[in-house]
Amino acid sequence: MSTNKINILLSDSLRKQHEDIEDNILDTFGHWDMKNDYVICNIDDIQKEKTYYVCYRTYGYPSQDLENKEFEIPLDIINLYKEGYNIRFLFVTFHESDSPDAIINIKKYVNSIGIDEKQFYLFCGNDLINNLKQQANSNINVYANNHIPVGIGRSFQEVGSWGYDTERDCLFQCYNRAFKSHRAALILFLKKENLLDKVDYSFLQGDKFKDYYNTQNDCIDYFKSSYTPIIDETESEVYDKEAEWLYAITSKKSKFENFEFDKNGPQHDLTYKNNLYKHAYINIVTETQYEWKDVIHITEKSTQPLWFYQIPIILATHGHIKRMREKFDFDWFDDVVDHSYDLEENPSKRFKMIQSEIIRLSKIENEIKDFFKHNFQRFEYNRNVIKKIINDDSDKNFIKSLAI
Repeated sequence: MSTNKINILLSDSLRKQHEDIEDNILDTFGHWDMKNDYVICNIDDIQKEKTYYVCYRTYGYPSQDLENKEFEIPLDIINLYKEGYNIRFLFVTFHESDSPDAIINIKKYVNSIGIDEKQFYLFCGNDLINNLKQQANSNINVYANNHIPVGIGRSFQEVGSWGYDTERDCLFQCYNRAFKSHRAALILFLKKENLLDKVDYSFLQGDKFKDYYNTQNDCIDYFKSSYTPIIDETESEVYDKEAEWLYAITSKKSKFENFEFDKNGPQHDLTYKNNLYKHAYINIVTETQYEWKDVIHITEKSTQPLWFYQIPIILATHGHIKRMREKFDFDWFDDVVDHSYDLEENPSKRFKMIQSEIIRLSKIENEIKDFFKHNFQRFEYNRNVIKKIINDDSDKNFIKSLAI
């Protein structure tokens, strides 16, 4: 491993474009305790025999930020690159996957400004980003980071330890913050099947449903998608009554939440400190992404139930659990839950399979409670897997490999 420092290039144009860019860079490297592994270089001191990185950390999707010109590369830096200076461009997002069109969009942008694709790096949370690179026939450098599973695992341990409760208030738990179609669809389904009395659920941004529900013709516009819709137009009529009910909800907190979770962003530490997960046996996880193809984004939502002694069902993109099986040796309680839904590519069919599994589980509540009484070691095993994950240094090693 090289002991050289990574040269980060800054200019007045970059500082003008982003007033907090130096804090952004410090925060980026600080995530891996690498504050001493880079050096900021002023554009006036650039040397042709050295390699420099222009480093952006974004809080959304890098490809879309470039599209909107929010993070466009300044002309003075582009000109230096064209004059023969070895400048590379590192775009980092810790918390998002970027979209299925990420590589296509970035490739189009990079080519439009005359930069070799090999000089561009995309560091994101999509475990299938290499698939997208191959499909786009691109030379852009990509890396799928493990920041959330590693970082959130450390957060679990920092906030304390909890006992193993065999007696719990609810069969299911389902927490939802940001408004997304699969989350709204799941709440509608649970209401339709009269299952909400078995669920500790939240729907913190429920007021946004009004932006997608046409009260004049009872049309749920949100389920119209450029991808395969979760609920098609004919099926949406089945949920008319439930949609009216959901329309009236502005914000629904968990019945056990005595704090403000969605305050200037999600307050995960408060959820962990208060251990809201001890109240339910099965966690119906609604991951960040559901419909997209060639996107697998493993967030804290998928590991929380495995740390907090729960059995998960995960609404996510195709192959999400399969990928987690490949990366992490968790016990998925396959003798209790049928996770075959995870292998269904069609989002609508996958949703129907999940619905069927939830209904089946709702009918064997006593068996599930009995399972918890006799299988503590299996739940503890999953916690030990997470304790191993937090020591993963693959992200840090990748960043260090950039030093030349």
